[in-house]
Order: sequence, then structure tokens, then C-alpha cells
Amino acid sequence: MQEITTQEKHELDELKEITRKMLVETPDNSTKKLVLIGALQRLGVAYHFPMEIEASLQNIFDVSQLLSENNVDDNLYIVSLRFRLVRQQGHYMFPAVFKKFTNQDGKFKETLTNDVQGLLSLYEATHLRVRDEEILEEALTFATTHLESIVASNLSNNLLKDQVTEALSQPIRKTLPRVGARKYISTYENYDAHDDLLLRFAKLDFNALQKLHQRELSELTSRARKMMTKVLKMASIIDDTFDAYAIFDELVPFNNAIQWDTNAIDSVPSYLRPAYRALLDVYSEMEQVLAKECKLDRVYYAKYEMKKLVRAYFKEAQWLNDDYTPKFEEHIETALVTGAYMMGATTSLVGMMEFISRETFEWLKNEPLIVRAASLISRVMDDIVGHEYVNPNNFQACLQLVDSVFKLVVTIFDVDDKISALQKSTPSADMLAWDQFFRGHQQISFRRIAPSGIGGGLGGICCGGGGPSIATGGRSVGRY
Repeated sequence: MQEITTQEKHELDELKEITRKMLVETPDNSTKKLVLIGALQRLGVAYHFPMEIEASLQNIFDVSQLLSENNVDDNLYIVSLRFRLVRQQGHYMFPAVFKKFTNQDGKFKETLTNDVQGLLSLYEATHLRVRDEEILEEALTFATTHLESIVASNLSNNLLKDQVTEALSQPIRKTLPRVGARKYISTYENYDAHDDLLLRFAKLDFNALQKLHQRELSELTSRARKMMTKVLKMASIIDDTFDAYAIFDELVPFNNAIQWDTNAIDSVPSYLRPAYRALLDVYSEMEQVLAKECKLDRVYYAKYEMKKLVRAYFKEAQWLNDDYTPKFEEHIETALVTGAYMMGATTSLVGMMEFISRETFEWLKNEPLIVRAASLISRVMDDIVGHEYVNPNNFQACLQLVDSVFKLVVTIFDVDDKISALQKSTPSADMLAWDQFFRGHQQISFRRIAPSGIGGGLGGICCGGGGPSIATGGRSVGRY
């Protein structure tokens, strides 16, 4: 694997200090400071300057709290950018800062539609809204409607049009940091007013960080990858068994046998015994490896999550067997488990090195809000794609699936049309999930510490800790 050269390392260090000086010397009360912080974050290099950015945004937030609504800037782009950056940092900036851009009826002024950059900035800011913030709901509808019209029109500025199209598809708040940085570097390079030094710094850092992540993943997580792969394969086999192969009466003893007891195998139907034995072997191998490192307690958490997953599979099978349609909230609670995201998160940490502590596993076991929300987001997205995959042409056939949000929506709301079902289920679930995710992030941010035992670099991949996230699992997303 090719390493960064000594010359590149020297140049990178020089550019880092130049950028730090630029960041420190730019006044916090200036527009330039906001634009600079925004650029550093989107270029993927802000992690080099956490203290400087935190101090600046804290100061910007404190000053904004002292201003009345009438003293807010008239520039929609800057107001929206400030709001997004401050909220991303975990500070609750009041949405009233946008009242200046509304008329007496509470609607956003139509004159704003001529400010494409301002609309785009407003759109990005609205994705940090939480429940009961009506002005931000109105802002999202207003910005989305007009941005979609801009994309449909013959906008002469192709670069701006591409930005709008990308944002409508993947807003900043929902973009994986490394993937987002790779895309934004290309966009930033085409700006007439881009900073050449900052652009060079971002490119060098992206390449250096990619090589670092590839080396870390190959050296530190080869064992974790093997463990994770085997567990996921077993989860897939068990899922298929519950969904398609076994009848309910055969699932009862199989479910009861998930105690990691070799003696329980006699109670399992004969054709299911190879799967049960393979499951025991996976965790037995895990115990043998970790026992040598005095980390046997980690296996307990891995087994706990797998047992919880199988129990949830069984509950869904029982619903189907009993011809029972669960309440929406009841389904969601089970779907959070059967999506296997909590089990996957726990198992991914089992084979990691020393920086993962027992407190980290306890934190995950207690299902913190940010983890539940991430699970819900993933599950709803999976249901949408899964619905299309199962039968894209026959919506009625999909009503037989008890494990889909659509089944419940159609049953509860008596909806026959696929589009109506999507409109009813997706926005509400998506909004709830991202609202919870933001609130969970705030719980961590307000304490100014990551959950105990979760740090930066590889340790931060679970909840976006200190270092930039390894969004691609070591797979190259391009270089510069």
C-alpha cells in the first residue's frame, strides 16, 4: 500500500498551520469566518481544528443570543449558514432568526426566490430542525419547492444547478462525511473565488487520510471483519429460515434453543441443527480468540444482541402465524431490532482493539437515542427499497409481508395506491428518526464528551466521534 511521501507530509503540515492561522485571525463576528468554517467542514479538514472551531462557534452563538430578531442580518445565506453551523455544534439556536424573512401571514417572502444561494443555505439549515418548529417546517417546504423549480428550469449556472440537485438528493446533514468531502472538493475547485491553498490542503489531506484509513482497516480490523462477516452470515441464514423455510411449529424449539447450550441441539428439528451448530461455533470461536486477551466479556454483549435479534424474528413469525397486524408503534419497536443494526454495531466493536471499553458496550446495550434513531432511519430506508425489490409491479402482493412499514400503512390507512402509502409513511418516519438522531447528538454534544470509551479515528465510526468517519469501509472513493 502506497504511503504519503515525506514531501507531501511536509507540505500538508505547512498548509495546516497556514489554515490554522487564517482561522484564528479571522474575526468571529465576520461573514468570512462563517464561510471559512463551513468550507473547512465540507472539505473534510475541520477535524484538524476542533478547539478553534468550537471556540469560534461558541462565541458566535453567545453573541446571537443577545441580539433581537430585528438585529438579525438581512442576508438569508449568512443567517442560514450561521444557524446550521451553530446547531451542528450542539447549541440550540432559536428558529426565530428566520422570522425576518417572513411576511405578516408567516409565509416566507416570494422575493427570496431570486436568491438561489440563500434558498440552498436555508434548505440545508432546515435539516437540523426538531419537532414543533413550525417556521422551519414552512422553510423546508418553501425552499424545496423553489429549488425543485430551479432544477427544472434552464438555469445558466450549471455549477449552482448541480449543487442544488445534489442537495435535494443528499442534504449535508444526511451525507457521510468522507463521501461528502470527496464530492465537495470537486465543487469547490470550480468556484471562481476558491482559495488555492485551502483547496491544495483539502486534496492532500483527503489522500493522506484515505491511506491512513486503509492501513488501519487492514491492520486493526482484519480480525473484526472476520468475526463480523461470520455473524452477519448467520443472521442472514436465521432470517431466511424464519421468513421462508421453517414452519412456525419448528421455529418454537429453535427460538427456545438460542441459549448457546450444545445440549439444546436435540430439541431442534434435525434439518435446522446444522444452522444451530454453526451459530454455536461462531461464538465459540469468538470466545477462544478473545479469552487469550482477557476480553471475554465482549462476547456476552455479542450473544445478547444476537439472542435479542432471534427473539424479534420469532415475534414477527408469531404475528404472521396468528394473522395479527401489530400497531404501528409495536411494529417499529420490533423493526428496530430485526433491522439488525444494533446487533451489527455491537458485533463490529467486539474484535476491535483496546480503545473499546466495557462502558461502550453498556452504552450500546441501553439503546441510546442516537443509536435507536440511526436504526430507525436505516430500517425505513431498507423497507422502501425492499418493497420495490420484492415486487415492483404488484403492490397488493406486498401486503402479505408483515415485516414492512407499508403493510401497516396500507392496513391502518386503507391505502391502495403505492404513492399514497409512501407519502403517509416515509416523511413522518423520516422526520421522527432524524429528529431523534439530532436530539441524541445534542445529548452528547451538550456534555462536550463522546460516550465513554468511544474516541476518534476507528473508535469514532460508531457515532461520529473525534476523527473523520471511515465512511467507505476502506474502499476507495477516489483520490486527488
